[in-house]
Amino acid sequence: MYIDLAGIRKAKGGRVEVHLQLEPAEPFRYAGTEAVFASPIDFNAEMVNTGAGIHASIHASGALTLNCDRCLVSYDWPFTIDYQELYLTPEEAVKMPPEGDSETRHVVASEPRVDPMEGLREALIVVLPMKNLCSEGCKGLCAICGGNLNERVCNCSHEEVDPRLEVLKTLLGKME
Repeated sequence: MYIDLAGIRKAKGGRVEVHLQLEPAEPFRYAGTEAVFASPIDFNAEMVNTGAGIHASIHASGALTLNCDRCLVSYDWPFTIDYQELYLTPEEAVKMPPEGDSETRHVVASEPRVDPMEGLREALIVVLPMKNLCSEGCKGLCAICGGNLNERVCNCSHEEVDPRLEVLKTLLGKME
């Protein structure tokens, strides 16, 4: 699905509101993992032709399916995100100073339409968690048997003694 910019490009000060229900088909990769959209995305944008491009204030919400880094279970991560984009023609982009530390993402749109998913993916990558956890209290997997410690209590012996210190354990046993 694309947003048509042709109408708003014609008049400086022109304003349009865009309300879309996006159904992304493709997952995207970030930080060595894959994120899949779990539900349609509510995408709302207010676009204004500033004369130096089309400024878009965007609000999007939905959910991603992620895999927990501790227990490997899939879980839904709901998101609500607000971000800014400035759509520029190639001619406008030449006149525009570099982005620098701007919070607004500059998009050079050589065609009169843009894909809203492109900017949304980039905005999401910034807010996605560094460590995907299904819950703060996730216990992860047993290092011995691989069982999910959130679902069952494991009876594996987790007492690991460094073989170099085994002699000390024997001595401590004799002292008791």
